[in-house]
Amino acid sequence: MVTVPRFAVRALVARLGRRAAACAGLCLPFVAGVADAEHVFDVPSRSVSTQRPQIFLELPHGSIHLEPAPDGQLRIQGRQRVRADGRARAEALAAQTELEVFEDEQSCRVHVQMPVSPKRGFWDWVFGSGESVHVNLRVEVPAHAAVHVRTTSADVYATGLPSALRVETLSGDVSLRSLGAGVHVESAAGKVHIEDVRGRVDVEAVDSNVTLRRIGGNCRVDLTDGDVDAAELARNIEVQTRRGDVRLADLRGNLELSTANGNAIVRHVRGDVRAQLAHGSLDAELEPRVGRYYEMTSRTGDLSVRLMGTTPFQLHAHAPSGVLQGTIPGMTYEHQGRHEIRGHVENGGPHVHVRSDEGDVHVCCPARESAGGCHGIKSRS
Repeated sequence: MVTVPRFAVRALVARLGRRAAACAGLCLPFVAGVADAEHVFDVPSRSVSTQRPQIFLELPHGSIHLEPAPDGQLRIQGRQRVRADGRARAEALAAQTELEVFEDEQSCRVHVQMPVSPKRGFWDWVFGSGESVHVNLRVEVPAHAAVHVRTTSADVYATGLPSALRVETLSGDVSLRSLGAGVHVESAAGKVHIEDVRGRVDVEAVDSNVTLRRIGGNCRVDLTDGDVDAAELARNIEVQTRRGDVRLADLRGNLELSTANGNAIVRHVRGDVRAQLAHGSLDAELEPRVGRYYEMTSRTGDLSVRLMGTTPFQLHAHAPSGVLQGTIPGMTYEHQGRHEIRGHVENGGPHVHVRSDEGDVHVCCPARESAGGCHGIKSRS
């Protein structure tokens, strides 16, 4: 049974708001009383000398830019963008924004207190008009402190942080680069882009597209709705999606893939491969290695597997809804039936298991065919 992350229900509000705003261009001429004047105010900067091992940052709306502090000081600078009718009203709203910094035994906490309920009617909410306050923060973080960011609707950017980072957001993009430790992201709605991280990466998202590049530690992606694109990963990766396509390439570790509805493309995996697709097709290009195991199954989709190189391997292909035809040069068959084939090419080698209950199966080894062809074994429905 598929388990939806705990913040999935809250994501519904963010998704409805974003999709309703898409029709604003059609209906905006009919909406009166739009507050279209934007005013910019500085947020009073703060500098704190702290030795606490954790820093918590809380921001309702806006954006947070994180970067390493050059001298160990926690520095916070920012600006707020206020949309309101008239300068006086904007100043009144801006005055309600407060930057609070306080410490306890284990952490230093930074909280941005913003106006509770700016004047926003129903149509203002739908079309993105009315009064609004967004605070954009730039935060310099001491190298010794792990960082925990929590936002309601804000983009989060981080570059060059040496310590662990955790991000929780209901709505907003997350972009993290050049980090020296582990990363954990929980997002209800918004893109997630992570690259050049030395440690482990965990992503839990509801409505998001997730991109990973050059990750040094293990990776785990749990996604409800959206695509996953990951490449140049040094260790293992586990991907679970409910709806969306997956593209994986240049993986040095093991791959565990589970999708409920979506297609997958896999290229160049050095470790074991276990891919289970409920309703979707798989296109895999693998380089079999001694001691590895490859298992790829689908309930309703097609499976296309190209085994590169000339490493010996053992094959078990199963297509209950089709008739398996063709051969792989050099294969010795242990069982050759209409719907199931078991055999091996040379002796030993990794085990390759391919099964599609209602789709077609295609397995080939181009290096063993003349002129680099890819005929191999195919099922015919």
